[in-house]
Amino acid sequence: MTLARDLINTPANDMGPADLENAARQLAASHGAEIGAVIGDDLLTRNFPLIHAVGVPPHRRRRRG
Repeated sequence: MTLARDLINTPANDMGPADLENAARQLAASHGAEIGAVIGDDLLTRNFPLIHAVGVPPHRRRRRG
């Protein structure tokens, strides 16, 4: 229970996506579970375009208009 609380209460500037993935991998390993991640352009391939759009850094976003 404390892991969930700690993850929720950690500010985004202190824990990015890679840090969250690492925490999930550690939790999975401690329980003998397997884990996978869909990252970058694989999000588009697997039909997650909105998640991909949110994860694109501002300097790489296309401007509309």
